Amino acid sequence: MSSQEDSDPCRFGEVCWLEIPVKDPSRALPFYREVFGWDCKDEGLDSKDPGVMKIFFFSSKGGNTQGCFMHVEPNNFLATSLAPMNENKERWAVTTTFAVASVDETLRKVEQSGGRVYLPKRAIGGDMGFYGRFVDTEGSVHGVHSMKE
Repeated sequence: MSSQEDSDPCRFGEVCWLEIPVKDPSRALPFYREVFGWDCKDEGLDSKDPGVMKIFFFSSKGGNTQGCFMHVEPNNFLATSLAPMNENKERWAVTTTFAVASVDETLRKVEQSGGRVYLPKRAIGGDMGFYGRFVDTEGSVHGVHSMKE
């Protein structure tokens, strides 16, 4: 391995950047601060991407998760939770799942912070832990996972 590969915090095939579209950064940033303790920058930068007005950078404690909130107009926002004809939650899209200490506690924080539970905690089976899914304040569906019940 070269010295550059040794210093790169991301390994091949791992998620190295996360972009979360939001309709209202003033609502979304506090949500993610409260639920995950992320460092979210209040000052956005103008975006060069079509349909994106500004981007607001964030990182997790320890910096393993980094990315940006992409401020978009409501008509440019796509989300599984808002998809027509999805009352039975049978339609799926790519879903980001975050590691947490407790699925139950995190889903409580989601609700206290203005989000809602999309799928309550479930056992995965095969000693693989537990997961649940939530809808953030903007309508995006994400998952949470914990090995502990």
